Amino acid sequence: FLGTPAAGTTTLIAASLGGGMFKGVDNGSSWTWQSINNGLPTGRIWTLDAIDANTAYVGTDGSGFYKTTDGGGSWLPLHGSGATALGCMVVKAISISGSTLYAGTRCRYDSGLYKSTNGGITWARIGASVIPSDVEARSIRVSGTLVFFTTANYGIFKSADSGATWAQANSGIAGANLDAFNTQCGTSCSALMLTYVHGQGIYKSTNAGATWSASNTGLPGGAAALSGLSKDG
Repeated sequence: FLGTPAAGTTTLIAASLGGGMFKGVDNGSSWTWQSINNGLPTGRIWTLDAIDANTAYVGTDGSGFYKTTDGGGSWLPLHGSGATALGCMVVKAISISGSTLYAGTRCRYDSGLYKSTNGGITWARIGASVIPSDVEARSIRVSGTLVFFTTANYGIFKSADSGATWAQANSGIAGANLDAFNTQCGTSCSALMLTYVHGQGIYKSTNAGATWSASNTGLPGGAAALSGLSKDG
């Protein structure tokens, strides 16, 4: 949600993979949409994270990381330049915590998980000794000092110290080259976590991702190919 809506209306921001960004206003009976791409060099938007009524961040397909502070009126680049820039400009996952930004990327080389502690001015690749350079990001989940990075080709990676050190966290999930989608947590990822693994269905962890167990009882037979996963509470 972006922008301060007029009384009796709801404002929604949407990202598209081709048409860029749109803002929609619902007056209770119909939606009105407008393009909000000023400053974005591409209409291919992979991911969106709205922080408050006016502030949002997006990851693009090849053009890096952008931010708006005026409800989508304009967008500014946050991917840095030179030696401290993002090493891959295909940004498929983002997470924002104050001035600390995480970007998960997808490139043949120099891909991985990047972190900025100064609002996107400079970036550093983290976990490079554990997370391969051809990784394809799916999602990033931050809970206190816990950081989970789900990928389309290596499953789940975990850091317990805000990204300083990393390890794979696929114990209990069968197979290799795992396509793990979004990780969902309640108030804390150290309590209950859920993740969806393509071809296998939903897995649950109650120990901060140390081990996982299948949690598909009651789901229909095709649940191994779910289109999404959301957790409430």
